[in-house]
Amino acid sequence: MNALKVLVVFGTLSTINAINTFKDCGSVTGHINSITVTPCPSEPCALIRGTNVSVEIDFTANEHSGKVTTSVHGIIAGIPVPFMSTDSCTAGNVQCPLATQTHSIYTNYIPVLTIYPEISLLVKWELKDEHDRDLVCFVMPATILDPSHQAIG
Repeated sequence: MNALKVLVVFGTLSTINAINTFKDCGSVTGHINSITVTPCPSEPCALIRGTNVSVEIDFTANEHSGKVTTSVHGIIAGIPVPFMSTDSCTAGNVQCPLATQTHSIYTNYIPVLTIYPEISLLVKWELKDEHDRDLVCFVMPATILDPSHQAIG
């Protein structure tokens, strides 16, 4: 009976591995349709050191943009700490140029390095257009954890 319980729990956890809630923090030239962060079964997202967390943003561009830049910050005690900034078009995260009313899927991942401290923070993820305006902007609560401290279930 215990083995059956373990199988049910693991089966449930493997199908519920992405959270689709977010807080829009000022999308100006685009509209967020959905966001999937995997694995993230609940908030705050547990970012386990030594793993990768994938991010998929389904969005619609309200204006043409020939360039899209990714900007990611960790907000710790109200202070934004730069984490990543890349040209999303050349990195292959999104297909450019974006035409007005274009539906797009952006994909990327966050490497959670083992040197990161265990800490609670907000992750601010922005896609900026060619004029440095927020095409998409969202914030999600997260906690960086050592693998030995992650909660099960």
